[in-house]
Amino acid sequence: MNYTHVNPLHPPIANNHQSGFTTLDCALTGVNDTSLPSNWRRVPQDSSPRNIGSRHPQSPITFQMCGRPKVMGVGVSDLIGRNPASIPRMLIGGHDLYLQTKPGIILCIRWPGYQHSALITPITIGSGGVSRAVLGEIVAEKIKIFYDVAKYHATSNPRWSLGVQNIRLEQIVLLSLWNTHENYWQAEMAIHA
Repeated sequence: MNYTHVNPLHPPIANNHQSGFTTLDCALTGVNDTSLPSNWRRVPQDSSPRNIGSRHPQSPITFQMCGRPKVMGVGVSDLIGRNPASIPRMLIGGHDLYLQTKPGIILCIRWPGYQHSALITPITIGSGGVSRAVLGEIVAEKIKIFYDVAKYHATSNPRWSLGVQNIRLEQIVLLSLWNTHENYWQAEMAIHA
């Protein structure tokens, strides 16, 4: 038996009259697509209720290469393939400190079609906080761990399929980290051609 409740004060709104606007849009989409090169695609992020918090106490932490002021993001391979001492110099604000009042965060890495492989992992942070460069390197390593597991699993979204014949690790770009709720931070990523 189906039960449908119709509120006489607020009748249902047809789908073609509903707005796509949400006050949480910036927290779910992050970097505006116009700030990305035309051959990059931002990786869509899950907007399910478990990913939406009532508070966003921290501003997003962005990652940007020196010498490319109009392009957001840093290649994951660039962050994990370099000498750790050189990473602060390659990032704008590489020595900037974040999360000084947090003993750690929970990092969430999600990818379309791989909901079953989402990586949700703790990251321990020292009492003095963590620099943008060190945080970028840690997140890049976690993205690599996620990628190395997910590429062997089936995807429900072939457009975002991971693996050597599909989207390669070298194509993944870390754009930013967003505080989705409480102590949870989500990696915002893009891919380039």
